[in-house]
Amino acid sequence: MLHLHALQGPQTVHFKVQRLRALSSATRPHVTSESSTRGRAVVVFDDPTPPSVFPPPPPSLPPMPVLQKVVRSTKVKLVKQNLRKDRSKTYQEALTSPAPREVTVTAAPEPVVRRRLVTLDLHGVLDTGPNQTCEPDTIAALFTLSQVRKLEFVVLSYIGVNSSRLRQKAQSFVSNLQAEFSRRFGKCPIRELVITDERTGPNGKVPAIKRLGAIAHIDDNYKICQEVIASSDAEACLVTKRRLPWNAPRALYTAGHVTEALFNIFGDPFTAEEASETAADSSSSKKR
Repeated sequence: MLHLHALQGPQTVHFKVQRLRALSSATRPHVTSESSTRGRAVVVFDDPTPPSVFPPPPPSLPPMPVLQKVVRSTKVKLVKQNLRKDRSKTYQEALTSPAPREVTVTAAPEPVVRRRLVTLDLHGVLDTGPNQTCEPDTIAALFTLSQVRKLEFVVLSYIGVNSSRLRQKAQSFVSNLQAEFSRRFGKCPIRELVITDERTGPNGKVPAIKRLGAIAHIDDNYKICQEVIASSDAEACLVTKRRLPWNAPRALYTAGHVTEALFNIFGDPFTAEEASETAADSSSSKKR
């Protein structure tokens, strides 16, 4: 809609022009005049189109390759700046940091093998060789069991208080046995000699077995083996060639020799694999 205003002094000429859509070329706008006088004209346009509810379109963006190039260059700049900062920071820290301390690296300790303890009687058990010495087969069996079954031995003997000569003789026997083990194998499974004042009772062998924590005892005395089974958690084996009494404990092992007694309790270690391992250990010990 068009409004035309003609101004001349106090009088106003208003022309009202109605725009019609271009339906045909012969159609012309309709003009309405309220007063006709000469003067200036003011034109006012009234657009009948309603305002749009959508936001204005965004400004045109550059093509995608250009945007990718800009982003790539920006990332490169940021990375270079961070590298410069890190290098300067590292340099400053290197200047201000103290000198490094010397660190001493020590080798890890070897694992400790917990060995089980077995007590052995001396008279009639270990001294069955010529001139009351230990037989070579017994020495080999003790060493093999110590390696295969992880055993350790203590010589436990009863010698009266007034028999100082026998005590010295027992000590000499154990010292010679330890030296023989060291000479043949490079190590000795015999820990020590323990002497008791009595066979049984509070000063006998059973309290010593409990104190030592032994898991088995081998003796040639029936009463001592009977007390070991009755009063301790250790196993016992009687080295004898006689028949046992009818009321003997069923848990009591019997053997004619100390090696047989050990094999009855711990099994025979002389299998093909175990014997080869023992021979390898003994040969390495000799080389040392």
